[in-house]
Amino acid sequence: MGHAVTSERAGAALWDRLGGEPGARRLITAFVDRVFADPIIGFRFVGVDRDQLVTREMEHLSAILGGDLTYGGRPLPGVHRPHRINRGQFRRRLAIARTVGAELGVDPDVIAEWNRREGAMQSVITSDEDCIP
Repeated sequence: MGHAVTSERAGAALWDRLGGEPGARRLITAFVDRVFADPIIGFRFVGVDRDQLVTREMEHLSAILGGDLTYGGRPLPGVHRPHRINRGQFRRRLAIARTVGAELGVDPDVIAEWNRREGAMQSVITSDEDCIP
């Protein structure tokens, strides 16, 4: 299941304000680096192919912000649910996105929309637990 992008590229102004693909690559590369190194959620990424994750995150961000990249990954619930990601870990990822975006001087509206759209997926990504026993 991919993300369809309309011919009007709804929201493309946000993608353009990010700087298109080069701006997205800069943001996503820094974001993935931070997630991998994070003491709270970094363990979730042990053994994950960093370059492939950057590619998938770029495609996903493009779909969210109206860019022209097509998401080529597997459906997100099927990829994430088996890992029993809890709500705190999910929210940590959102916080890292906000922090990295601010550090890079990314337009706050771009980061807010990214966080809003990703936050709306919490119920299909997480195990719906606050912590894993």
